[in-house]
Amino acid sequence: MLFFKKKRSWLKLKWKVLNIEIKKRFKQNPFALKRKRSFFSNIQNLITINITKKTLINIIIFFIILLILWIIFILFWPNFKIKNIEILNSDWLVNIDIWYDSLKDFRWKSILLLDKKEVTNSLIESQKNIKSVSIGMILPDKLKIILKSNKAIFNSKINGTNYLITQNWIAVPSNKQDPQLKNIEIKITNNFTDKIISYQKVIDEEYIKNITNIYNKIEDNILWIKIDEIKFYSIEKDIIIKINNWTLLIFSLEWDIDSQIEKLVQFNTENKDWINIKNDWISYIDLRIPEKVFLCKKETENNCKSNLVNIYWN
Repeated sequence: MLFFKKKRSWLKLKWKVLNIEIKKRFKQNPFALKRKRSFFSNIQNLITINITKKTLINIIIFFIILLILWIIFILFWPNFKIKNIEILNSDWLVNIDIWYDSLKDFRWKSILLLDKKEVTNSLIESQKNIKSVSIGMILPDKLKIILKSNKAIFNSKINGTNYLITQNWIAVPSNKQDPQLKNIEIKITNNFTDKIISYQKVIDEEYIKNITNIYNKIEDNILWIKIDEIKFYSIEKDIIIKINNWTLLIFSLEWDIDSQIEKLVQFNTENKDWINIKNDWISYIDLRIPEKVFLCKKETENNCKSNLVNIYWN
């Protein structure tokens, strides 16, 4: 035990002597610490040089790859031109031939420099019933276009020709009528007779809103009314709505719609049985006159029809 105590004392003494010696040496050579710092600084510079060399090599490799791609692009440039166009549509409210014809100017142009917005505008201009356009490029030379149309909301006859009217009121030529849709007949007369109708908007935006407003408010406020047919007259700016297979309702699109609907609702409230199937006693109701409701009863039906012929050239 005594031996270990002596050994520990001897080690402590040795450690003190060593510390004193180290301090003396640092006093004799004050640049020792600086040399250490210089050593680490050299290592840091060496690492920086190595990183710089790696970066330079990467940059050189990048430009070599870019040069190779450019050479390939130059050699194969003629193959990157639009040769094939495939058009897919989700419904039949379109004319594929018109679409292909509208894209003829894009053939043989560079597929890599194609302006998709320009293609979309060309398609919509040719057939305005288009709702959305999706354009995909299949290299080296093919365009794949997926089109979706606005839905049809009315069967229509415009100047005697059958059309379907879409949600954005575009007239789409059609040989078949959809039995699930309402019917609207549009009379485009006088200076409108030469107007190109197919795939165009046939009614001004203002009148579209008014017709839709009248249609919805009739169905919302008089639940038992069944709308069979709507006729729009472009010169007079009037619509005639045929309801329950008999009575006609006449509205002006240029006069306050809410007031006309209000008069109809009030008349319906005061005359609950006016449209009873067993008592078809009204030929038409004219709501165009401010603050009045003009009725044409069945006993004067001939005179009433004569009035309509004089006004609308039926």
